[in-house]
Order: sequence, then structure tokens, then C-alpha cells
Amino acid sequence: YIYTIDSDDFLELNGLKLLYNKAKEYDLDTLFFDAKSTYENQEVYDKYAHTYEGLYIRKHNYEDVYRGVDILERFIKNGKYLVNVPFQFIKRSFFIENELWFINGIVHEDNIYTFKSMLKAKRVSHISEVIYNRRFRDDSIMTSKLSFYNLYSYFINYQLMIETLIDLN
Repeated sequence: YIYTIDSDDFLELNGLKLLYNKAKEYDLDTLFFDAKSTYENQEVYDKYAHTYEGLYIRKHNYEDVYRGVDILERFIKNGKYLVNVPFQFIKRSFFIENELWFINGIVHEDNIYTFKSMLKAKRVSHISEVIYNRRFRDDSIMTSKLSFYNLYSYFINYQLMIETLIDLN
């Protein structure tokens, strides 16, 4: 299995063990889980908590095993499609076979990664546990003003998403 974490975030104690046990038991391609927002300081909390507090917790149950496209549909229907790669635990062989490499030179690459993996996954589930702690700080990719680089990166992501759909017919 492969797990990717952002350098300023952290996991709950025994989180990886819990993920590994469920992924292994159900032979999952991808296991999704929940996260909570933490803040660098009170000023950052005051700025961003109204937007991000509770955002990364899925309130519906998705603990059965689904095809990726089916859980994608459920996530979208319930307003809980989260593209964040650190909220995913993925089987190494599935990652390699589907060439889920990150794209150099852009940000927001979670968009194409998650979209592509969900469309190709045969066995996906979600565990209703907060395992990830997403730290917010000033001047990060998510809290900085939108720039041409952000827009360019989104454009590349969406172009690759369309190519993925075409490849899958």
C-alpha cells in the first residue's frame, strides 16, 4: 500500500494500522477516510475556520465495498467528493497499473489523481474515522490568493480528466 501525507499535516495514532487492516481484509484498491482541520494559530483559525471546519468529514455511511465510479457518484450526490490524496490509502499494484503519478509543474494535482483512480478502481470503501489532521497556515497553496499558476494548473487537471474519460470510452 501507498500513503501520501502533506509535510505540515499529521495522522492520528494507529491510523495507518487501522487503514492497512481494513484495506487488506477487503482487498481494496483505495480506502477513503475522514480528516479534521487544525490551524497554525488563532489568527489563521479566525480567518479560515468558517470555511473549512467540518468540511473533511463525510456524514453518510460508505463502509460497504463499491466500484470507484459508484462511490464517486455517492460522494458527489452527498456533497462530499473530496479530492485530497492524503485522505486516501491506495494499493501499490493498483497505483502502478493505472499510472497514478503526480504531475510535475502544477499544483492541485489531487484533482486528476483522485478522479482517475476512482474511475478505474474496482474495490473501494470508506472508513468513518478521523485519521488525518489537515493543518491550515497562511501562504499555503490553499490559503493564497488565486493566481495564473493556480488557474493554469486547474486547466491542466481538467484537460487530463477529459482525456481520462475519453480513454475509458
